[in-house]
Amino acid sequence: MSIHRTSEVVALIRLRRSLITVAISYGYFLLAFALWRRGAELPPITQAVVIVGAIIAVGGVVLAGREIGLWLMTASLAIATIYLVVDPFVTIAWFQLSVLIAIISLAVVFLFIEHTWTLTISILVSLALFNFFAYFSAPVSLLRSGSFLGRGAVSTLMVLSTNIYALYGWNRMLMRARSNDIKMTNLLTEIKTLEKSQESQKIWRNLVIRVHETTLNTIRSLLTLKDTPIQNLRSAIENSFQQDRLIMRKAQERRSGSVIAAIRAGIDSAALEERVRIISQGVNLHLEAQVADTIERVVREALRNAVEHAAAKNIEIQWRTSIERTQGTGERERGRVQIEITDDGLLPVASKSDGIGTSLVMAKSVRELGGTFTIATREAPTGAGAVVKLDVPTFVTEIEGGAVDFPSYSAIDLGRYMALLTLFGPAMTGVIFFPILGIWWSGQWISQVIGLTTLLYLLMTTFIRMKRLGWIESSVTAIGLLSIIHFLQLDQLNCIQSQPFQWVINSVVYGLFIILLWGKWQIILVAYPIFLYLVAPFHDLIPQECNFIFNFPILNTLFSFLFVAVVFMLVYKSFERLETIRDSRKVKTLELVSDIERNDAAFEKILELDATAQQIIRELLEHTGPLSSDSQNSLRRIDAQLRAEIQIDPVSSSGLTILARAFVNRVTEQNRWMEVRSIHGDEDAREIPLVIRERFFAVTGDVPNGSSIQVIVDNGYAELSLRCGSAIPDSVRDLQKTVQVIQDPEIAVFVHPQSPQEYILVLRREKLSR
Repeated sequence: MSIHRTSEVVALIRLRRSLITVAISYGYFLLAFALWRRGAELPPITQAVVIVGAIIAVGGVVLAGREIGLWLMTASLAIATIYLVVDPFVTIAWFQLSVLIAIISLAVVFLFIEHTWTLTISILVSLALFNFFAYFSAPVSLLRSGSFLGRGAVSTLMVLSTNIYALYGWNRMLMRARSNDIKMTNLLTEIKTLEKSQESQKIWRNLVIRVHETTLNTIRSLLTLKDTPIQNLRSAIENSFQQDRLIMRKAQERRSGSVIAAIRAGIDSAALEERVRIISQGVNLHLEAQVADTIERVVREALRNAVEHAAAKNIEIQWRTSIERTQGTGERERGRVQIEITDDGLLPVASKSDGIGTSLVMAKSVRELGGTFTIATREAPTGAGAVVKLDVPTFVTEIEGGAVDFPSYSAIDLGRYMALLTLFGPAMTGVIFFPILGIWWSGQWISQVIGLTTLLYLLMTTFIRMKRLGWIESSVTAIGLLSIIHFLQLDQLNCIQSQPFQWVINSVVYGLFIILLWGKWQIILVAYPIFLYLVAPFHDLIPQECNFIFNFPILNTLFSFLFVAVVFMLVYKSFERLETIRDSRKVKTLELVSDIERNDAAFEKILELDATAQQIIRELLEHTGPLSSDSQNSLRRIDAQLRAEIQIDPVSSSGLTILARAFVNRVTEQNRWMEVRSIHGDEDAREIPLVIRERFFAVTGDVPNGSSIQVIVDNGYAELSLRCGSAIPDSVRDLQKTVQVIQDPEIAVFVHPQSPQEYILVLRREKLSR
């Protein structure tokens, strides 16, 4: 998939076309609304300027795919606005400048992609200064609602605060988008790397199975020739082992530079006869050569130290990995490797840590890679034994990374955040305005305190801390905003005294809109009608000739709400597809990691069983004469385990296949053996009821040596059959009764007596399609 289709920066670039189009359209809508109200009193040239500007803006919309189109839209409204301010032919006040300047400023902010901060800030400051000096010079065309307090200072403050909030938030979205694009690129690289690793594991598995087929053939040959003196077979067995090692070496070459390869190389170079158990957790990451060599040396020295200095008999190596994001495309997966080497040595840890091998070869080499190394007493009742722990990066690099980092964003949250940027400026003007409200309306200190406190809390919580408002916060904040209107005590006003209504209404309504987007919208469904009810009586206190001071903010906030809703939908739709793609890739990555982890665990289990089989055979080679019954029993047990394990697909095997493998393992744990036939093929992931599993495993205690187990998968069912050379035991009858009691229509148990001393137990499960 093309990076442009999944790039968040590209989505923002496309999104700004829509945002600028909506913003400029909203500006011309306000002008058209004003022309509709007062058009009969305006000169034709004034109306023509608005119409020509709108036509130019339409041309900009057509060219919006290029940068020139966006600037054309913005410039058309800006030039039209400048003319309307200085219009020499107009004789009445008919539009509000600060709203248009705020809209133009938002468009300039959205243009900020490739342009410098200096240019953008210069344009925004110039627009704010134009707003101030326009009101300061008091042209005829401007409604006077923004001209009090230093002739336009408050409206200019609103414009500046809108610019600051929008520019900060837009730049924050751009930085977040660039960061998420890097994460998405790394995620794509990670998926490709994991897919290659998964494919190489299939090849590795085939080679591993070939190795163990050699081991299995050797076991079968020994059992077939059990009456032949073992010394006569020694040469053939050694040749077989040599062939085994040759195939294994080729297989390891395919995994050279990996975690498993480094650990196994350390085990091989230690040349121990003691058994070493490996437990794998995580993805078998690629290692830089220096890291692989260090892990090999540490494993070798730790094993030798445990055996030679502490007389350890059992050693366990646990390893796990964590993936870290890469810094660019084409790199191998990076991460960290944690290894724990535990032994049951008899000497205390202090006597082990004195050797030069431990202090220099292990500790120093690990720390030179930027890793950590510790050696401590094993947590055991005797306090004996040691645990060697190391944590190293897969690549030696100066760049520090973190855990796998998926791009995290929500289309809904981004839409809300973008819409918020258009609300903070008008709402937070009240933070400056309420402390000085007494200049016009004396004795309103309750509304002033409540207004300042509520808006500061809203600013701190939503914009600075980016915290969502819960039910309590939304309710308390809404009550605070409504209380501003409720506690106003006003008498009849003149036009000058009425002017603060614009900022009171803006602060309250835009504050409610912030709660709508960043809190509980249900609260606003109740709060907004209450606001209209509370503010209605003040309409009669304002003279008729300047009632626009009251009416315009009410209408403007409603129009602004529609604008905010459109912005939200534009952002949401732009990022909804990216969110879906991101989530699908995240799921795919986690599935690949899970599959590879299961593959690694399965391979290590096979390797462990193979090592056990070879150890048993080597011990047999030290004897003379025919195989004893105990030796035959040992060979048959390991043969059963290996045959069951190599038939398991770590990713797809499920159902009765897994149940059969577990059954074989439980039988061999009881020092008995089975003939394992074909058990692969069942991929039905539905859980088998626990009580049936337990009853089925209870049969293992009554399974005699030589019993056979098989799984057959047909179109409509999967069937596990167990052939035993004994009378039907009570455990089988208990299993039958349990299945009858459960009455699961998809599971059935059949017992077919073949003779008084032989029976076949069949566990059948119907497929879903049946």
